[in-house]
Amino acid sequence: MLQKTLFDIPIWIKEIDNFNHKKGKLDEELSKFPEVRNDTNTFLSNRNTQRDGLSEFFGNVMSEELLELHSNLKKYKPEIEKLWVTDVWSVTYEKGDYQATHNHRSTGLSGLLHLENPSDGPNLNIVMPWNDWITDTTNYYSVKYKVGTMMVMPSFLLHSSEPNPSNQRKRVISWDMRIE
Repeated sequence: MLQKTLFDIPIWIKEIDNFNHKKGKLDEELSKFPEVRNDTNTFLSNRNTQRDGLSEFFGNVMSEELLELHSNLKKYKPEIEKLWVTDVWSVTYEKGDYQATHNHRSTGLSGLLHLENPSDGPNLNIVMPWNDWITDTTNYYSVKYKVGTMMVMPSFLLHSSEPNPSNQRKRVISWDMRIE
């Protein structure tokens, strides 16, 4: 009997080469775009502020990883011509901060790079987009990535960050990409 996967949801995970050097550059650039907490956020972020030039800067610093991602994408889907970083922002979770379940959009890819993550920090939860076919339950993939790890997934995937139980902050840089 032939067993085959009917649907496939890819995820790309990469430990960043020369991470400390790249983190230093990213931290310096991110200092130009302060994170704030507003009435609707349960975390600090600069996503709702002007971040002119941040996407281009990020693309330059992370060019090796983005080129490798593009190469892997072409193996997965040969018709992919270009990959564009369209938006970049940072998020910080202090003690008790969390991110509610959300997605970024219905097409494209979204990524995150863990800049800081305490050993007792929160996990990232990714929701399976359909109920389990045996138990009819909603399942999720819960993962704790170490600092210096980049993860890219389809933008439509619902995901969240658990409350940060640590006195140390968790900090990520996130981005969205368009595929042509």
